Amino acid sequence: MYRKGVSALILNKNQEFLLVNLISFEEKYFAIPGGGVEESETLEEAVYREIMEELGIKAESLELIGKDEVPLKFTFKIPKIKNGIDITGSERFFFGFRFIGYDSEIKLQEDEGGVA
Repeated sequence: MYRKGVSALILNKNQEFLLVNLISFEEKYFAIPGGGVEESETLEEAVYREIMEELGIKAESLELIGKDEVPLKFTFKIPKIKNGIDITGSERFFFGFRFIGYDSEIKLQEDEGGVA
């Protein structure tokens, strides 16, 4: 089974991408915010939830500028087990946003594994 996921490419007014450095990464590695889609939610609901969970950014501070219609699909070298289900890979949908809020709104959520 391929797990469905979302990723958020977020640009600020200076055309810079917002990236996160997760606790599980070495300091030199960064990631695009995102995560798995829960059973009862749409792709759009998932991406906004993940952005809020990881960065504290509300939907009102984001302008959607594009999204994938076809996911990037990849297979894991070693399958994973999630909730008792064998996961052989991921289907990742990408969304593009322009951040239209204030930098002070961005608050890395420690319980999500983010660090400043």
